[in-house]
Parts: sequence; C-alpha cells; structure tokens
Amino acid sequence: MQKCLDNNVIDEILTFDALKKINKSKINRIIKNNVNIHIDDSQLKEHKKLWQISKKIITTNYDKSLELSKPSSKIEVENYKNVEENVSAFKTDQWLFHLHGRIDNIDDCIIFSKDYVNLYSKNHRAVEQLKYQAQGTLVFIGFSMKDEYVSKLFNELDLLFEERLLQNHFIVLQEDEN
Repeated sequence: MQKCLDNNVIDEILTFDALKKINKSKINRIIKNNVNIHIDDSQLKEHKKLWQISKKIITTNYDKSLELSKPSSKIEVENYKNVEENVSAFKTDQWLFHLHGRIDNIDDCIIFSKDYVNLYSKNHRAVEQLKYQAQGTLVFIGFSMKDEYVSKLFNELDLLFEERLLQNHFIVLQEDEN
C-alpha cells in the first residue's frame, strides 16, 4: 500500500476509507501517534517566518507546529468544529485556523471522504466563515492543489479575491506539486 501511495496510484483519503472499514479507532490512533510528536523550538524556524508574513494562517495540517511557533498568545487558534459551533469565532484579526481539525482531538479531524464531503458542502459554516475572513494577507499551508475539495474551495476564494484588488495571498506547496 505504501508503494501505491508513493507512486500516486491511490490517495490518502481512499486509503483511510478502505482501512476505516477495518478499524476507525486504530487508524485515528496511528495518525495521532505519528502527528502528535514532540517538536523542539529549533525545528520551528520556518514556521516562525510564516507568522512574519501574516497573522492569519489557514492550515489543513493537524499538528501543533504553527501553534508552537506563534509569536503571541493573543493569536487565537480555531478549528472547523469550533467555528461550526461558535458564532464568536475569529474574534480578533490574528488567528490560526486548522480547517481539517487539530491532533488534540483526532475524532474531530477531517480524515475520511465522508468528512471531506460534509466540510466542503455548500453551506458548512466553517467554509463560509473562511470565505468571510478572506481579507488582508492570508497564508494557506498544508493544502494540496491535487485535492478536489481544496481546488474547489480555492476557485471560490479566487472569485472573492478578484473583488479585493491588491490583496496578498500565499499558498505554500511542495516542490513537486503543480
């Protein structure tokens, strides 16, 4: 299976969907054990640079790297579940938004295709809030433009950005990604 993933024969979401039928809690435990690792401050140099670009960062990564590198405790940390349940999310102009959830609550993370379909549905509050927050300089990190859900979201955001001239938006991609 690892060879199929490495060669882009199958993607991670389909792999997790197939394994979910075997044991969802075991998959969650494996993800948590591999993502929830100790991170030394010396490993956060690049993450700290991102905060110099913007105080509004949106990530699909579950880990705590961006949280640990925050230059201020005043930067609020949100995830899709908080935004879905909390009308007062994004109270400040400095925030980190974990769009796919945080490793601290693996059961609420967006992992399986059903989760993606629910999150990226037309009327999901978190995605709508993200569109509303699309002002000023934003940094998107951890997104894959090969992901159909993310591509759709960015197409919708692109339409919003066209209306707001001279705004800066950055997407950090892996080198091999188009």
